[in-house]
Amino acid sequence: MKRFSSKLAVMIAVVVIALMAIGTVAAVTFMTVDGTWDFIENPYTVPPTTGHNGAAACDGWGTGNMNTILAANFSASLPSVQGNVLYDENEVRYGRPTSMGGFGSCPTTAAQFVQQSGFGFDGVNNVGTLGTNVTFQMGRATHYNHPIYVDNYNYLDWVNIYVAVGGVTCADGLAPTEGGTLSYVYQVAFDETPNGDSPCKYSNSVCDNSAGCCDRVQITTIAKNEQTMTCTRDSVPVSERGIYTIQVIGLIPDIDQDGDCTDTPMDQSKISTTYYTKEGVANYACMWGIVTNFVPTDVEIKSFTAVHVDGGVALAWKTVSEIKTLGFNLYRSETEDGNQVLVNSALIATNVVPGSNLGADYSYTDESAAAGVNYFYWLEEVESDGSTNMHGPAITAE
Repeated sequence: MKRFSSKLAVMIAVVVIALMAIGTVAAVTFMTVDGTWDFIENPYTVPPTTGHNGAAACDGWGTGNMNTILAANFSASLPSVQGNVLYDENEVRYGRPTSMGGFGSCPTTAAQFVQQSGFGFDGVNNVGTLGTNVTFQMGRATHYNHPIYVDNYNYLDWVNIYVAVGGVTCADGLAPTEGGTLSYVYQVAFDETPNGDSPCKYSNSVCDNSAGCCDRVQITTIAKNEQTMTCTRDSVPVSERGIYTIQVIGLIPDIDQDGDCTDTPMDQSKISTTYYTKEGVANYACMWGIVTNFVPTDVEIKSFTAVHVDGGVALAWKTVSEIKTLGFNLYRSETEDGNQVLVNSALIATNVVPGSNLGADYSYTDESAAAGVNYFYWLEEVESDGSTNMHGPAITAE
């Protein structure tokens, strides 16, 4: 468990200064971001070996931009058509388009390929120099939600995307120890719902079901392969040395759904790892990431304070990042080693998207606290797997 010492104010000041320094350094430079798709998977198959396919109906891969496909491949081995070519969109699609009828052969042409359902990713080029914990746009993620024929055993449940970052340099202008091109593997999960369901599984409050029932897309935030960027050479300024990684923060729907993410700004209130998509159209979302030296084990607390106010004790805390946080509990005692009493009647929910590397501000008033009595307060973080971390104590102040 992590605990603050009794010299909380001193520690807070030190942490704040350190965070201000971290936020201003130039950690790494990226030139390009690209993405390629792996085999489609579903619950009825085991992860395939190289050269094996068949986990979804009529799956194939293509490269181009949106519905302009330069090349498509429907081979049983993972195709080279994606090719890590920059300035393009790589796509993975599946299913038999309804225009081809319910039975028969799978698509064999680019024109038929674009009638299938699936995903596309077009990475950002010339990202630039990034400081630690500075968000950046990784690219455009698209769900092509077209009506197709599949059965219960041949649908897309999840697929890996390999996000390749090229032209990586540390603050000294040299590539990190791992090299100048790094790959991060994220998983995209998919819940496709039958268009004829009534009511639809996902309500109109989260998506427009007017053309058929909406589907759900989810993306993991932490890379499965935990690729790192080691910048610890003597030539790297001391303040900028470290071992960094990239985490996905989530997706923000393209503000005007024209497929151009340059006009969609970062907005924490809109970002999510879950994206609901309308039937019959291409659904564009902008994928955001962050460079961090954070180890994704538990919450990082920036400050935790307790102040006497009219009507009780005002408690406030700030988090730097929350990876698996479900919510918080507050405990109170009149002595540091006394019996800790739960203050809140219900779990105080997290204010950030689950799996996010972002933090948030929180406040809670303990109305049961007596005036003029010094209290010790502890902050308990509850994680999604049921584990907990205790922080504190914070001592009341006038």
